[in-house]
Amino acid sequence: MSPSASGIPDPVDEALRKRFEAAEDLRFSCGPSAETIVWWERNLGRYNLYPRELGEWLVRGLPFRTTFDVTLIDPGPGHIRIEMEGFDGEGRRVVKAGRSLEFDLKQVHLNKLEIARAHRNKLYGRLMLRNAYSLALALRFEKLALTAIDYGSYVWAQAGFYPTLKAWQATGTGRLRDAVLGYIEQLPDADIDWQRKADIYEVVQGDDPRAIWAIAGLHGTVGSRLEPGERIKLGWALLVESGATWEGELPFKVDRIAEKRLLAYLRKLTSAAAS
Repeated sequence: MSPSASGIPDPVDEALRKRFEAAEDLRFSCGPSAETIVWWERNLGRYNLYPRELGEWLVRGLPFRTTFDVTLIDPGPGHIRIEMEGFDGEGRRVVKAGRSLEFDLKQVHLNKLEIARAHRNKLYGRLMLRNAYSLALALRFEKLALTAIDYGSYVWAQAGFYPTLKAWQATGTGRLRDAVLGYIEQLPDADIDWQRKADIYEVVQGDDPRAIWAIAGLHGTVGSRLEPGERIKLGWALLVESGATWEGELPFKVDRIAEKRLLAYLRKLTSAAAS
């Protein structure tokens, strides 16, 4: 410890404090204090994960210039939130993402992910998911978590996430099961016959939230309500066009089936790298 201007010993030495200094590509919206720096060092210092290193881990493999903003350090529950942006050579933002480390829940939370339309389907989302997963493993956390909205309602189910039991049982506008059931009711018989509707009803009304995997994997196409004249996957229609939202998790520590689905989803990165 070194003395401060007040004469009270400073618990943060100069080398450690420099790791929490703002730079052109590293911001601190939360304004780290000595208390939060000491807490960070105690929990992440052993992994050599300081703010810049944390951000770089989470964007590893992205071919862009990136910037980081630490927006929260809360020693109470043990939460850190960091936001990342990636820019192309012309200075246009390609990726915006947010991640939280939640020590009390032993999880990495995927807060947001926005990818510019021209850069979608280039596996950047999978890449950042793999980074979050590898970080959770390194920290000996037990799960990943997120809130699924828009196309994420389908994509995250494909990746192995599923609703929490509370989210699966929730009712109301936009809630997963109500949204899916409401959408099924409006599908014309020309797209799906009554027997298949009944089968889907049975799946959706079951007690296991992992039924969302079956919904996402439904074969066949239906006419899009949002893009007239377009045919879309039935699973996509039920989870995206229905407006379904859900709070979900992927508890890889205890659910090996979910982890297996995640690893299969990420395997495309290896295949793409080899081609």
